[in-house]
Amino acid sequence: VSETSDCCNCKCNINHGLLRALGKASKWSFENNSYLCNDLDVYSYYEPCIMCAMAMVHSRVGRLFYIDDNNDFGGIKSQVQ
Repeated sequence: VSETSDCCNCKCNINHGLLRALGKASKWSFENNSYLCNDLDVYSYYEPCIMCAMAMVHSRVGRLFYIDDNNDFGGIKSQVQ
């Protein structure tokens, strides 16, 4: 549905790749009579930051898959668990 090529490094930038992907996926869902990102999966190389993690919660993402921890800003396991 959507893809971007950016990570959550939290260097004072609210234009994270995951946020852009969620925006595109939400637009796609609306155009296909679905509710937000309900039951869509997110695949990310790095663990999303706290801001992106909350955006996924509010977008009703189904599942998250990531490979590498984000020890500095991780919002799933590394910082807040």
